[in-house]
Amino acid sequence: MAFRFVANNPALAPLFVAVGAGCVGAVGYGVWKIAYDPDVLTQRWANPTPHNKVRQDQNIKLYSPNREFWASRVGMADPRAAFLSAEHAVEKAGGKAVAKVKELKAKAEKKAGEVVESVTGKSA
Repeated sequence: MAFRFVANNPALAPLFVAVGAGCVGAVGYGVWKIAYDPDVLTQRWANPTPHNKVRQDQNIKLYSPNREFWASRVGMADPRAAFLSAEHAVEKAGGKAVAKVKELKAKAEKKAGEVVESVTGKSA
């Protein structure tokens, strides 16, 4: 049926080809984006942070005309390493701060008990 329509109206053939190519391209791009883009999470339980697995020399773009740029980044240090070490230091300091707060709280409770005992003559 569609072939008869195009045969009767040959001027519309380029339109059908262009629209068909656009539809195939749109679906293909969506499939590529879901399958290969680290910004899209399809299985959160398998890899919750796929964007952190991208190497410095890995090209994740669909098309990149400047291949020399990616080749020049081989062996480059990961810039996240500086932030990860700082984050570890913050976590470590946070643990020390929590321990210090607990220690000060215990001292304050002990001192409050001593004050109550000295004022009332009874132990708290």
